[in-house]
Amino acid sequence: MIFPIIIVKPEEAPIYVFTEKKFGLISKGHKGFYNSGTIYDAAGHQYVINGTNKVTPATFLESLKYFQPMQRVDVNATFSQEVSLSALQHELEVHVSRHEAYWVIKDTIPELIDTINSAGNFTKLIKLFY
Repeated sequence: MIFPIIIVKPEEAPIYVFTEKKFGLISKGHKGFYNSGTIYDAAGHQYVINGTNKVTPATFLESLKYFQPMQRVDVNATFSQEVSLSALQHELEVHVSRHEAYWVIKDTIPELIDTINSAGNFTKLIKLFY
């Protein structure tokens, strides 16, 4: 998996962005976040999330940074396929349009779609959602 990555969950409006350091880091008791979803990485690989394999305590500094006990999960993700930039852009357009009430706060939907379509590579596209 090439970072940064995004996780898209059809039933949830946000598009989640992770760096390698933050991927798999959860607050205690929230490993359910990694039960499902689709990962797209900076190289155009698509992965399907199938839950987690194990949970371990995060480092003291990671917990201190978030002012709470944190855990690290080993995410069980299976490679699905390679996707083109235009295919991912289309997927994100559909997602944003489907969750318009969430995204309209950030910008108008046509402007967001134009911004998505203007990204010249996977990394730039992913970083739009930081």
